Amino acid sequence: MSHLDDATPNDTSFEVRLDRDGHDIVAVLAGELDISGTAALAMAIDAILDEPLRPVSVAVDVTGLRFVDVAGTRALHAQMGRLKEHGCRSYLRGESQGLALVAELVGLTFEGMAGSST
Repeated sequence: MSHLDDATPNDTSFEVRLDRDGHDIVAVLAGELDISGTAALAMAIDAILDEPLRPVSVAVDVTGLRFVDVAGTRALHAQMGRLKEHGCRSYLRGESQGLALVAELVGLTFEGMAGSST
């Protein structure tokens, strides 16, 4: 599967790489997920949903995130919800202390997040 860069050509602070793993996809997030990275995240989810052979599940690897703010956390939660609405199981893989902290502060849970019941 292809590698997608941020929607803003001059901004390289956030990156999404999509890798196919059999019937599943791994979305590897790296850099700083804030308001400026939400468009790239949405584009990556659009690419997944446009796949002719839609994946059964999408693992979202958050290990490479250096920074996540409230906008980025909410966008990630919403985009993972989009996947679920289209029949794809989505879950976090790896750990991001920043994401865990912000998610707890705003009351969001993610499947696969340590301490999350969903």
